[in-house]
Amino acid sequence: MKTHVLVFVPYDVPGSDLSEAVLSRLEQHRRVESDESPRPGRFDYVVGAFGKTLNDPIAEGRLPEQERSTWSGNVCDKSRVPPNFVPGALVTSDGTWHDLSDFGWRMVDGASAANRDSLARWGAHYRALLAAAPDCWVLEVWAHS
Repeated sequence: MKTHVLVFVPYDVPGSDLSEAVLSRLEQHRRVESDESPRPGRFDYVVGAFGKTLNDPIAEGRLPEQERSTWSGNVCDKSRVPPNFVPGALVTSDGTWHDLSDFGWRMVDGASAANRDSLARWGAHYRALLAAAPDCWVLEVWAHS
């Protein structure tokens, strides 16, 4: 299953370090299955940044040239996140992962009443996190779990 993930990165992170900042925030939540140091996590690997849901040319224009092509269509200012967009997961600036499954949503339950309730509660939580966050970059990736 692929999860649509938004990652908040503070503006004080230099634009040239944006990709590294996104990956470092995600890495702590990556599942590691090894005999030496297994680690439970939220996803297996990052699929990429290809959703182009955010599409904020103003934020994109503020990025260094080498980051623009990487994040084209997948970056915006927090204040310009599309109002009806709700991702499957969010990583806040402090690195905390929040997602739909935290609210009881399960893929195997399909379009059940329980999943509709979970989605509604997650949407409210996501919007509260977005409203409470300081101004920051918002970057969009997809992760496989």
